[in-house]
Formats: sequence, structure tokens, C-alpha cells
Amino acid sequence: MGYDLEIITKKTKRKYQMWFSVWDWYRLLVITLHGLGALTSEEVERKLMTVNGLQQGTLPDDEDQEEIDKIIEIDMEGGDEKDVIKNRVLEMNIDADVKGRIRGVGIAVPRFMTENASEEELEKIYKHLESLATIQLLTNHMLFDTQSATGFGNKTCKALTCNDGMMISQQVVSALGCGMFIAVSKADALDPKLEESFNEVSLSDSFEAVLSELHRMDAGDFEMDELWVDHQEETRKWFAIMIKATMLDARIKVT
Repeated sequence: MGYDLEIITKKTKRKYQMWFSVWDWYRLLVITLHGLGALTSEEVERKLMTVNGLQQGTLPDDEDQEEIDKIIEIDMEGGDEKDVIKNRVLEMNIDADVKGRIRGVGIAVPRFMTENASEEELEKIYKHLESLATIQLLTNHMLFDTQSATGFGNKTCKALTCNDGMMISQQVVSALGCGMFIAVSKADALDPKLEESFNEVSLSDSFEAVLSELHRMDAGDFEMDELWVDHQEETRKWFAIMIKATMLDARIKVT
């Protein structure tokens, strides 16, 4: 389960796509939001620890989990068999308020995933699905909770957390690339090749203004430590599609 990003432009017939797992998508957004000043170093560390745990099947062990349990519902017996057996697709039903903030997640597990499964296997399936629903919920709430710092509108927050083919505007694409650039620069972890790529890109005035302020910023105490070291390739993929979209003055579709 993940997010497929496709650059939408009429300037070229070539198709540019990049796929990210739900886990790495959350990680990348966390780092980017830190670069945009929406998350502190302490919040980054806590959120990266949370996603690492979720990916291993460990749910958050704090008061937030009580609220999450009220929102997520998993039915291990109520799946609709006809379409699901044919397509082997697990559907996650999401209920959101008028802004797009998730207030309910429901998963009806089809029998092909549970029939003939042992109690131990059923528990693993349940925990895996609960982790997937939780990371989707946390991603959505994080974006809405940081709106005052990022300036992202409701549609942008929704587009970045659903797979409905919504578009990310060029302005938001620039902000996402800029946030990551600032975060890894502050951590002194910017790949020299990526820095060269940025120098070759025709940036928007707002993007240029933010980058011009970078040298004045304090480095802070943020470090690309063991919580991120295994995910550097995802950073390159993130930059690749954001830079290409910026060069083509294009939007990005999320599915």
C-alpha cells in the first residue's frame, strides 16, 4: 500500500512517476514539515520512532492510541466476497469531515485473507491492517494539525493523504521540495548531486526567497541519525519528482 505520484504536464509526452510506501511517505512528510518550520526536532524524532514501530507492527503506546482505537474499525468477518475475490483488492473505507480530516477508518477483511488461518496468523493480519490504517490516519492529522505553519489548504492536506487522483499544485510542489531541501541542508546531509540539480532548476520567486534565507538559519539540533539512515534513497526519489515537476511547471497527481 502506498502513493503513486505522476507529473501532469503538456510539455512532454514522457510519463514521470514515482511510488512511495505509506511508511516512507509519512517519513518524507515529517522531514519536509520540519524544514518548513511546522515540526520541532523533538516532534520529528517521536514521529519517526512511531512510524518505525508501526511498520514492525507495534502500535503507539501512549494516550493517542485510545483516540485512534475509537476511529479505526476492522471487521475480520464482514468482507464482500464477489469483487474482492476477483480482484484481490483490500478496500479501506475512510470517513472524513467537510475539510477532509479523517474521523473514521473501516476495513472489512475478505475471507481469502482469513480462511484457514491460525489464531496467530489472524492476529498478525489484524495488527498489520491496524498499522496501515493508523499510519494513514496519522499522516492526515499531521497535515491538518500543521496548517497554520505550512499554509496548506484543506484540499492539499486531503490530496496528500488519499489515493483519489487529486492534484498537488505547482506552488505546493515547490514547497515540498523546499521543505526537504532545508531539512537535509540543516542536518548537513544534502547529496552534492541534488544540490547541483537545484542550481539548474528555474525556481519560483517564493522558492528562491526561502532558499536565500537558508544560510541565515540556525542549524538546530536535527540530525539524520539511525531513524533515517536506511531511507536516503527515498529522499532522492522525492527530490527527483519534485525537481522534475518544478522544471516542467507541472502539477502532480496522487493515486
